[in-house]
Amino acid sequence: MADVFNTIKNCALFEGFSELEILSILSELGYSIKSYPAGETVYHDDLDKPGSLGCVYLILAGEVSLALLRDTVLEHQLRILKAGNMFGVVLAFSKIPHIAYSYQTLSETVLMRIPVAFFGGASRRTGRLLHTRVLLNFLKITEDKAVFLYQKISCLKSLTVRERIVKYLSTLDEDMPQHPGYTRSQLANYLGISREALSRGLSGMQKEGLIEKEGGGIRIVEPSAFLPPQTPETPPKNRRFSICKLPDISTISTLALFEHLSPAEISRFLQLTHAKCIHVPEGEFLYRRGAAEGNLYILLQGTLSLLFEENTHPHLISQLEKGDITGDTAFFSSKHHFDISCKAYTDSMILVIQGEAFLSPFTGGLEGQEAILYNLFTLISRKISALRDKVHLLSNPAARQRILWYLYSLQQRYRTSVLTPPLNREHMAQYLGISRPALCKELRILEEQQILRVRRNTFEIIQAEQMEPLRF
Repeated sequence: MADVFNTIKNCALFEGFSELEILSILSELGYSIKSYPAGETVYHDDLDKPGSLGCVYLILAGEVSLALLRDTVLEHQLRILKAGNMFGVVLAFSKIPHIAYSYQTLSETVLMRIPVAFFGGASRRTGRLLHTRVLLNFLKITEDKAVFLYQKISCLKSLTVRERIVKYLSTLDEDMPQHPGYTRSQLANYLGISREALSRGLSGMQKEGLIEKEGGGIRIVEPSAFLPPQTPETPPKNRRFSICKLPDISTISTLALFEHLSPAEISRFLQLTHAKCIHVPEGEFLYRRGAAEGNLYILLQGTLSLLFEENTHPHLISQLEKGDITGDTAFFSSKHHFDISCKAYTDSMILVIQGEAFLSPFTGGLEGQEAILYNLFTLISRKISALRDKVHLLSNPAARQRILWYLYSLQQRYRTSVLTPPLNREHMAQYLGISRPALCKELRILEEQQILRVRRNTFEIIQAEQMEPLRF
């Protein structure tokens, strides 16, 4: 039991807490502990029931594999989780449909099951201040998951085996899937390549004197070879932002971040966080290469694009719609995050909030802070779900499969077979990680095969059964 408590004490969820405070929280947590043998599935994400899990898990001992599930077969391993890690956040908090992942034990494992209800309300005995500190730690854990997925996407978008290996080695830290934390097969699965291709790539890099193999691990001999590619610095220019009048509270209250808050609480929050509203013209960058300036940005109107800018070839990560947030990773995550830029896809109105305001108790009351933090879990879980979708898309090497998966995911999200994607052809190709000519060619073939009907930017799925192999 002492080992269990030491794991709990050193878990990121309880960072900064005394043993007495941890014991006080545990007395109100409503947790349960269960042991699992190696090879047992803890649960499958349910595509059709987002937000249905009702709990999150803390690993007290052992290892758990997070993997993509295709027709009950584990297809693509996303991550190996160890003692002290948490999982189940997306299924517990996300309210949108998402692809299915499986959590399976790799060794004898002990898990703590924590009810989601704990994160939604403070205990009378624990107190709101202590509870709020737990929520802030949980928020950091959740953001770290998003960072991991950005790293994964950065790796998978690389076309060559060598590029993927270099990306992987350049981003290792104590919580990333380490070598030898992965076996060769697991590492190949993580990189979306064959084991043979991985071995050839590592052998070639060893011959060049870039790495040395040490037992089951790797030592980097030439660190400069693993630095991320640098894009030419562009001269700074005055950003064409204009300050706008804040919308009415009735409009702001419809945003997911302010759900369950009263108009008075919202007004107080906007005052405390020095909130302002800005207009960003189409084509203008809100921020570049991770320089989010410590702000939380909430999209009020328009569309924003998140992208990697590398070697003059932008890669579209995702698009943000009304109510979505960005900039959060910069100040909530404890991990290094990639140089992500945010660009206005259309003319956009954005609510700007100082990020530091979230990290200390609100003078307007802890109850409102708890509600906003809980709403942030939902928004970040929605983002994680979208990033997982992107990881799966990039794990398909064929352009045809990427296109079908993209349209299938839209069909599942909007529950219709007639789709109007929010992207034009150029940006759709960027999102899919393929060339525009390859996209147009595959769309023509799919139309000739009467799988799709294409009318400008509208796609009608004619043969839904052709997409059944894509269902998870």
